[in-house]
Amino acid sequence: MSLQARQILEADGDRAITAIDATSLAGKRVLITGASGLIGTGIVAALRSLRLSGVDLQVTAHGFSAPSAHFLHWQEEGHLHLLQSNLADPEVWRALPESDIVIHAAGYGQPGKFMEAPLNALMLNTGATAALLKKTAPGGSFLFFSSTEVYQGLDRPLLSEKDIGTTAPDHPRSSYIEGKRCGEAFCHAARSAGIHAAAVRLAHTYGPGTRAQDRRVINMFIEKALKEGVIAMQDEGLAVRSWGYLTDIVETCLNILIRGKEAVYNIGGRSKLTIRELAEQIGAICGVEVTLPPSSHSVAGAPKHVEVDLTRAETEFGKTSYVPLEEGLRRTIDFQRCLYS
Repeated sequence: MSLQARQILEADGDRAITAIDATSLAGKRVLITGASGLIGTGIVAALRSLRLSGVDLQVTAHGFSAPSAHFLHWQEEGHLHLLQSNLADPEVWRALPESDIVIHAAGYGQPGKFMEAPLNALMLNTGATAALLKKTAPGGSFLFFSSTEVYQGLDRPLLSEKDIGTTAPDHPRSSYIEGKRCGEAFCHAARSAGIHAAAVRLAHTYGPGTRAQDRRVINMFIEKALKEGVIAMQDEGLAVRSWGYLTDIVETCLNILIRGKEAVYNIGGRSKLTIRELAEQIGAICGVEVTLPPSSHSVAGAPKHVEVDLTRAETEFGKTSYVPLEEGLRRTIDFQRCLYS
């Protein structure tokens, strides 16, 4: 990975901590799973920035994939320790280090992946969650990454933390949905045992930090634009999504860890548009055409409208501004140019 790509990640790490008072994290041991994913990369970059700002943290970053070049560089700098194993395998849980703060961001964020490996998706959100809670020091903090997929089946324009979906265990995406619900239940149980545990229902997130050939829709559109010179869509793109840029997501997550009062939070962004409008914005930035297919090939079980109520987190943490979509897309595209150049 190029120096430019790493600099984009490091600049976003600095940006994510500008509104954070992290003095209470000093001296803490932090374990983050899913470190090689988009959210994990953003959080690790922010933790590195906190260390550079003078907050003494011991960071262990666990991932399934081989570490990217930026992680190896950050390890060489002395800002983190890397672990690599398959967290869906119970045999690896025993070797995980006890930590004061556990951030469980492992899990297949790409629908194609969790639908291809449903048993692994279930294990990552259930058995691995239980094992990681046992690795959390008494009185420690635990952050579980749930998903707005738990709202599946509801036909409402705006979804709050009091809502829950209506899907059955035979839904095409049930391994992911039911696993996330179970992970949330573990968090509620952990709170009664004295652990500061919280679940975040993560809406659609984008930004620098993904790997080449990532199958999430924004990354697929950017890859097509950069490599093929055209964005050929798989369906009409009428589904509505709200999008949050990575630094806004990481900022809110850190605030939840440090001073959150609730057990469950919606987190996301304020950029709401259809998938087709998203493709057109990426096409305009990259200077390529967007084409529609003669017939639709949408992903099975995908919801038509996903928008969550962010009032709880915004009110508690005073969050009032978000990275504009065009700015976030340009930074994401610049990063992916480095992947495909």
